[in-house]
Amino acid sequence: MDKVFFAEMTSQEIKEALSNDTTIILPVGATEVCGQHCPVGTDHLTAKEISGRLGQLTDTLVAPAIPVGDSLPLMGFPGTLTVGTETLYAYVRDICFSLMANGFKRIFFLNTHVYNVYPNDRVARELKPRGILCAQVDFWRLVFTVAEKTGLVESKNFMIGHGGEVNTSVVMALFPTLVDLKRAKEEVPSPSLTSKYQGTIITYRDFADYSKTGTVGYPQLASEKKGLAFIEKTIDQLGQFIKDFKAEPLPLCSDPLTKR
Repeated sequence: MDKVFFAEMTSQEIKEALSNDTTIILPVGATEVCGQHCPVGTDHLTAKEISGRLGQLTDTLVAPAIPVGDSLPLMGFPGTLTVGTETLYAYVRDICFSLMANGFKRIFFLNTHVYNVYPNDRVARELKPRGILCAQVDFWRLVFTVAEKTGLVESKNFMIGHGGEVNTSVVMALFPTLVDLKRAKEEVPSPSLTSKYQGTIITYRDFADYSKTGTVGYPQLASEKKGLAFIEKTIDQLGQFIKDFKAEPLPLCSDPLTKR
């Protein structure tokens, strides 16, 4: 496919693309602190870049990326922008209903920010009884799972750390000129509910309560080489999913409660 980004195509090109495939990838990101060494646009820049690569790999169109998400817990740091959960839900919903009106029947949310999961999920459940098939990946959680299996991760704990080894390695591989490791600070929070149960139980604290720099983990252990390995294996998994997603039957057009 010569073009995958929806915004770079003409109306006629989109019409022609829809005659062959009604699947689209919707990148949903955030703008927030990612340590003192990575750009605040890390999440939405990553969402767009990975979506583009995935689109090329699977011949799938990519909708315009959503650059600001629900980042309220990180508002204690300069550069963080946020919208409310309800605002994000309404915005994503309107975009998806517009995509549906255009003729798209399968929407894959490539989500790079954990707090966006709920709004996306809510939209997907509204679209299902209308015959639209949706799916969502919590991108960084998938990357952390993939990275752990490579044997390349050196962090003894906080592998899932915000702005840590894995996170920074991916950004270095995607946007090497935007990362300044000289500014990176190793930061391991003092024992707390959040640090003790990270990854298994959700706690409700502001990020600034336990991080002075917006980092959790060991960014100095990051490398572009590691990032390339993490990205390659992650895109392989996502590529296979998209192929299966396109072959999956569309849901029935009925309300699950009323069966109508």
